[in-house]
Amino acid sequence: MTCDSEVGITSKYHLSSEFWFADGNIILLAGHYAFKVHRGLLERHSDIFRSMLSIPQPLKPRSKPDQMQDDHVPLYDCPADVHCLLRALYDGVYFSEALVDDFSFLSSVLRLSSKYFVPIPHRQCLTHLKRCFPTTLAGWDRREAAATDKQSGCYAPRDTMPSPILVVHLARELHLEYILPSAFYDLARYGTSKTVTGTAPLPTLAFHDSGGSTTSGDGSDEMDTDSPPDLSLSNNAHVSPVLVQYSARVRLLPADLTTTFLGRECAQRSLASFLSKYLHTRMPSSACAFLQPAHTGSGDTAHICRDAFYFIHLNTLRAVGGLHSGRDADPLYTLTMMADMLHRTDFSDGERAACALRMCAPCKDAFARDVRRGREALWAALPGWFGLEAWDVLERRAREGEEY
Repeated sequence: MTCDSEVGITSKYHLSSEFWFADGNIILLAGHYAFKVHRGLLERHSDIFRSMLSIPQPLKPRSKPDQMQDDHVPLYDCPADVHCLLRALYDGVYFSEALVDDFSFLSSVLRLSSKYFVPIPHRQCLTHLKRCFPTTLAGWDRREAAATDKQSGCYAPRDTMPSPILVVHLARELHLEYILPSAFYDLARYGTSKTVTGTAPLPTLAFHDSGGSTTSGDGSDEMDTDSPPDLSLSNNAHVSPVLVQYSARVRLLPADLTTTFLGRECAQRSLASFLSKYLHTRMPSSACAFLQPAHTGSGDTAHICRDAFYFIHLNTLRAVGGLHSGRDADPLYTLTMMADMLHRTDFSDGERAACALRMCAPCKDAFARDVRRGREALWAALPGWFGLEAWDVLERRAREGEEY
């Protein structure tokens, strides 16, 4: 059976090929696109949809006795976002290990699940987003380890995670302030020119008809790409989604650009402060094995651990100076690198090509503790570098925002 409402719909809107169900009983209109879905599914997942759909629609006279009357509801949202939310509701929210491949989908679902209070996909999206832009130091370390190739040691976060510029925009739009500290920190490690010039946007959904034409997913028939042909409204074709790469670059707003650079300066100062306090002219610990009575009379051994600390200091300054390109404003990584030197066996002392750092166990333990505490202090201070509130305040607001 057909319904009276479909007569006007099919003549004015593109019909979704994926979400136009013969037994659907509600039609969602977004831009130039129409989605015929199931009212009960929407009401089950969202109190907002339940309230919207409870508003009586004006009845139209039936031209035939056997015709059914379906409701249609206009949504003032991007059609691609509506398509992604419906996919999440019908198929579930599934993400690959690489968020960069799913960020367009996640953004769309998160945007509309926030607007319409759809708790299950909303919670799933936030969980995945926080895995890549965490609020804890342990989560950050897991993120960094996942972005580092175990064989070559190559660090390539953009292979698995989206540009932090895109994440900052999304967090600002949806008031996800607790995502911002790690996103800004990630961005602050970039070179300044790369930060200013922005990033290429991720592919987003557009719609493709049976005749090969493509139209944008924002409800218009124009795109930022090389002027694809318009999709005629008169053919009533069902349209299916395709990924389209837009050409315009995404840049930070001026205020966020300033925030990024100020945070970068704070990160560099924090590293300089740690070096000055814990490494520059550091002396062996009171429990240093080379200062114990057992070494009395065996020559001057007090310098051994002191020289090792000088070696760590010198090599850290060299690394910060550019040997690890792109990581000079990453004090969390630099402190980890210092601790790793305590266990490496690939140093050279002028005679041996591969040897360990000469330092006694008590001095190693004492320095490792200072590094661990230093990293914890840096993480606690990190939100303040970017003008944000403390982690506990951000976390509390996050819990409040996630409880509808």
